[in-house]
Amino acid sequence: MVDGNVERVISRIHAISTPVLNAKREFMELTVLLVPNDRPGDFAQTLMDLGANICTPKSPSCDRCH
Repeated sequence: MVDGNVERVISRIHAISTPVLNAKREFMELTVLLVPNDRPGDFAQTLMDLGANICTPKSPSCDRCH
């Protein structure tokens, strides 16, 4: 499952300009490629936290994400 925070992170990493509702499949495919075999739940939680705290909808802290 890909939540809004993950979609936002993935869309910014891959410069996806397609509206979220029209790119659900693309987000899922790109996210699956990133998920490690070990501890995928931790990876998912990290992406959600990144989207919630740094890659926010308004005023993202892009300078903190290198």
